Amino acid sequence: MLPANSVTQQAIITMDWTATILAVAGAKADPAFPLDGMNLLPICTGKKKTVDRTFYWRLFSQQNKKLSGRVQTGKGEFLFNLVDDPGEKNDLIEKFPSLLQQLKKKYVKWEKEVLEPQEL
Repeated sequence: MLPANSVTQQAIITMDWTATILAVAGAKADPAFPLDGMNLLPICTGKKKTVDRTFYWRLFSQQNKKLSGRVQTGKGEFLFNLVDDPGEKNDLIEKFPSLLQQLKKKYVKWEKEVLEPQEL
Protein backbone atom coordinates (compact mmCIF):
# COMPACT_ATOMS: atom_id res chain seq x y z
CA MET A 1 0.00 0.00 0.00
CA LEU A 2 1.20 3.50 -0.79
CA PRO A 3 1.51 5.81 2.22
CA ALA A 4 -0.88 8.80 1.95
CA ASN A 5 0.65 12.24 1.37
CA SER A 6 4.15 10.83 0.95
CA VAL A 7 6.86 12.66 -0.94
CA THR A 8 10.09 11.30 -2.37
CA GLN A 9 13.18 12.91 -3.84
CA GLN A 10 13.69 9.95 -6.18
CA ALA A 11 14.53 11.02 -9.71
CA ILE A 12 12.25 9.22 -12.16
CA ILE A 13 11.63 9.10 -15.88
CA THR A 14 8.52 8.19 -17.87
CA MET A 15 9.91 4.74 -18.77
CA ASP A 16 9.86 3.82 -15.06
CA TRP A 17 6.08 3.60 -15.13
CA THR A 18 6.11 0.55 -17.42
CA ALA A 19 8.30 -1.42 -15.00
CA THR A 20 6.29 -0.17 -12.02
CA ILE A 21 2.89 -1.02 -13.51
CA LEU A 22 4.13 -4.49 -14.45
CA ALA A 23 5.29 -4.99 -10.85
CA VAL A 24 1.92 -3.85 -9.47
CA ALA A 25 0.20 -6.34 -11.79
CA GLY A 26 2.60 -9.13 -10.80
CA ALA A 27 3.80 -9.39 -14.40
CA LYS A 28 7.29 -9.39 -15.92
CA ALA A 29 8.66 -7.86 -19.10
CA ASP A 30 9.60 -10.11 -21.99
CA PRO A 31 13.37 -10.78 -21.64
CA ALA A 32 13.74 -10.18 -25.38
CA PHE A 33 12.59 -6.59 -24.84
CA PRO A 34 14.44 -5.20 -21.79
CA LEU A 35 12.84 -2.20 -20.15
CA ASP A 36 14.58 1.17 -20.07
CA GLY A 37 13.00 2.13 -16.75
CA MET A 38 13.12 0.77 -13.23
CA ASN A 39 10.44 -0.55 -10.90
CA LEU A 40 9.54 2.27 -8.50
CA LEU A 41 7.15 0.22 -6.37
CA PRO A 42 9.65 -0.41 -3.53
CA ILE A 43 10.35 3.32 -3.33
CA CYS A 44 6.67 4.30 -3.57
CA THR A 45 5.75 1.92 -0.75
CA GLY A 46 8.64 3.06 1.46
CA LYS A 47 10.34 -0.36 1.41
CA LYS A 48 13.41 1.11 -0.25
CA LYS A 49 15.19 4.47 -0.04
CA THR A 50 15.92 6.54 -3.10
CA VAL A 51 18.61 5.30 -5.45
CA ASP A 52 21.24 7.34 -7.23
CA ARG A 53 20.90 6.92 -10.98
CA THR A 54 21.90 8.24 -14.37
CA PHE A 55 19.42 9.10 -17.13
CA TYR A 56 20.13 8.59 -20.83
CA TRP A 57 18.42 9.89 -23.95
CA ARG A 58 18.84 9.07 -27.58
CA LEU A 59 17.81 11.74 -30.05
CA PHE A 60 18.06 10.92 -33.72
CA SER A 61 17.21 14.23 -35.29
CA GLN A 62 20.54 15.67 -36.42
CA GLN A 63 22.28 12.75 -34.64
CA ASN A 64 22.24 14.48 -31.27
CA LYS A 65 22.80 12.42 -28.15
CA LYS A 66 22.10 13.44 -24.62
CA LEU A 67 22.81 11.67 -21.36
CA SER A 68 22.61 12.87 -17.79
CA GLY A 69 24.42 16.18 -17.96
CA ARG A 70 26.25 15.53 -21.23
CA VAL A 71 25.27 16.77 -24.64
CA GLN A 72 27.03 15.93 -27.89
CA THR A 73 26.11 17.86 -31.02
CA GLY A 74 27.82 18.82 -34.22
CA LYS A 75 29.36 21.69 -32.25
CA GLY A 76 31.24 19.44 -29.82
CA GLU A 77 30.65 18.05 -26.35
CA PHE A 78 29.28 19.87 -23.33
CA LEU A 79 28.88 18.96 -19.67
CA PHE A 80 26.14 20.45 -17.50
CA ASN A 81 24.95 20.05 -13.93
CA LEU A 82 21.23 19.61 -14.56
CA VAL A 83 20.32 20.21 -10.91
CA ASP A 84 22.10 23.57 -10.60
CA ASP A 85 21.79 24.54 -14.29
CA PRO A 86 18.59 23.09 -15.80
CA GLY A 87 18.83 25.58 -18.67
CA GLU A 88 22.23 24.11 -19.61
CA LYS A 89 24.00 27.48 -19.82
CA ASN A 90 27.20 26.79 -17.83
CA ASP A 91 29.47 24.31 -19.65
CA LEU A 92 31.58 22.41 -17.09
CA ILE A 93 33.64 20.31 -19.52
CA GLU A 94 36.95 22.07 -18.74
CA LYS A 95 36.33 21.93 -14.99
CA PHE A 96 35.43 18.20 -14.92
CA PRO A 97 37.07 16.40 -17.89
CA SER A 98 37.31 13.10 -15.99
CA LEU A 99 33.56 13.19 -15.28
CA LEU A 100 32.91 13.50 -19.02
CA GLN A 101 34.98 10.36 -19.65
CA GLN A 102 33.16 8.54 -16.84
CA LEU A 103 29.76 9.47 -18.34
CA LYS A 104 30.88 8.30 -21.78
CA LYS A 105 31.83 4.89 -20.36
CA LYS A 106 28.49 4.60 -18.55
CA TYR A 107 26.66 5.48 -21.77
CA VAL A 108 28.48 2.77 -23.74
CA LYS A 109 27.60 0.22 -21.05
CA TRP A 110 23.96 1.35 -21.05
CA GLU A 111 23.68 1.08 -24.84
CA LYS A 112 24.68 -2.59 -24.60
CA GLU A 113 21.80 -3.25 -22.17
CA VAL A 114 18.93 -1.74 -24.18
CA LEU A 115 17.34 -2.49 -27.53
CA GLU A 116 18.91 -1.15 -30.71
CA PRO A 117 17.29 2.14 -31.81
CA GLN A 118 14.81 1.87 -34.65
CA GLU A 119 14.50 4.41 -37.43
CA LEU A 120 11.06 5.99 -37.64
